[in-house]
Amino acid sequence: MKNKKYELMKLKGTSVESAMWHVGFIYEIEQAEIESQLGLPHVIESDSSRTFGGEELWWGYEIDKAIVLLRFCVSYKEIHIHSNIRNKKILFEIVSSFNISNNIEIFDVYYPTNQKARDTKC
Repeated sequence: MKNKKYELMKLKGTSVESAMWHVGFIYEIEQAEIESQLGLPHVIESDSSRTFGGEELWWGYEIDKAIVLLRFCVSYKEIHIHSNIRNKKILFEIVSSFNISNNIEIFDVYYPTNQKARDTKC
């Protein structure tokens, strides 16, 4: 995926080793809307013991050696944004470039992800 500013490359079989942070949300979004812009998910997690109930769809991208993971919670129709990027402005620009929604919230304070980043494979 290429846009005017960032070269986004799908992570392929790569184990994400860097510290990842829960950095934001995209609210009120439909699966078809996401897939029309990003294509089919890179990973589908259907084991409810690893999710908050229901299926999760994941997309993972590398941007200039940084990582952005999008975790769509099907039951809640929201995307959790995870990244090792710690700059709110750059995160907002990158997430906006996916063209999937205007309901984007990037947090002022980032939170460590619940699962270890190295356990996340795309």
